[in-house]
Amino acid sequence: MAFFCALPREDRLYLKEDVTDRGVLERWTSQIDLEHILPVLALRDGHVVGDAPLRVEQRGWSKHVGEIRCVVARELQN
Repeated sequence: MAFFCALPREDRLYLKEDVTDRGVLERWTSQIDLEHILPVLALRDGHVVGDAPLRVEQRGWSKHVGEIRCVVARELQN
């Protein structure tokens, strides 16, 4: 929660959901489907500094296709 709340508003605009809403993060962490979502976190000194879940299509001919959305703490970008 601290990681996402620390992101500047302009960085959060690119995300599909309001990551400052505790309910969104609780849903994400309680409903992890490891067959279709591989959660990836980057840590630095015990704190989250990046989030990049890999999501794999669940049906059809594109089951081998995935999407990764990477969010990195502002101080570590570039």
